[in-house]
Amino acid sequence: MPYDKKRGQDLRHFPIEKARLGAIFPALVIGSTTVLAFGWSVQYHANLAVSLVINFIGGIALICCFSGLSNLLVDCYPEAPSQATAANNIARCLMGAGATALIEPLMSHMGYGWTWTFLGLLSLATSPLLWVQLKLGPKWREQRAVRVEAKKLAEELAIATRDGEPIVA
Repeated sequence: MPYDKKRGQDLRHFPIEKARLGAIFPALVIGSTTVLAFGWSVQYHANLAVSLVINFIGGIALICCFSGLSNLLVDCYPEAPSQATAANNIARCLMGAGATALIEPLMSHMGYGWTWTFLGLLSLATSPLLWVQLKLGPKWREQRAVRVEAKKLAEELAIATRDGEPIVA
């Protein structure tokens, strides 16, 4: 794609979803597997090095997922990237707070291994939502772009009138 530094990039016809989500699926599988493995390593009192290596690999994989999704969100809302990032951070922090509140009761009721197995499988169970975004995202993005253009055109037309009457030069 040609790149214009002055006007920015029009990504309307670029497959953003495919570019951003393509690397997420393998990283999500690796990250979910390491979450599961971590729980069982704690359950069976494995060497500390085992848990550290699992957390290292899982951390890299899950950061790849978060990064790709954050970039996709900013690409889908180029007119308000800071608002998109802020909304993403609020949602992520609220889910983290909820998970923090639930993890102790889950571990005491289910045990370490089964709790982390549940969380890893929950992560994999929600992954079809990424597939939906991959398939329907371009259509949704195009519909949104049309709405944004219509709103801008309506604002321009409103500026070109005074008290509902067209301004004649």
